[in-house]
Amino acid sequence: SLAIERLRDKGVPTVAIISDLTAEALAAYIGHDNREVGRTAAWIVGKAANDFGKIGIIVGSHRYLCQETAEISFRSYFREHAPEFRLLEPLVNLEDSRIAYEATLDMMERNPDRAGLDICGGGMVGVIEAVREEADASPSSTRTPP
Repeated sequence: SLAIERLRDKGVPTVAIISDLTAEALAAYIGHDNREVGRTAAWIVGKAANDFGKIGIIVGSHRYLCQETAEISFRSYFREHAPEFRLLEPLVNLEDSRIAYEATLDMMERNPDRAGLDICGGGMVGVIEAVREEADASPSSTRTPP
């Protein structure tokens, strides 16, 4: 925040890309409307779920406003439109695929009645790897060998 203010005082505008910043001296933010990102993800999960159940939430870090806003908006959609679902506390993976993998496997094991999963941040490769591994191990898996 102080660095952005100093740049502004020197006549150098600062533009945030990907994640917004709270610095008052920020000239602009270019990126997604993360409120809409979260609400759209919630709408999709709510419509795609076969049954009411728990919804896992995975974030890279709450320090990124984009992820925090998407998570808050995801939750608000369910409060307003689908309160039958139970949203789990978010798992934080520090943008690390290995941490995301381990945390996702653990969350899935502890919550077999889950109805969906929302990934608000990094570590997506690890999350996908864990979900694929669980699907491959499932007795109802319809995967055919190559």
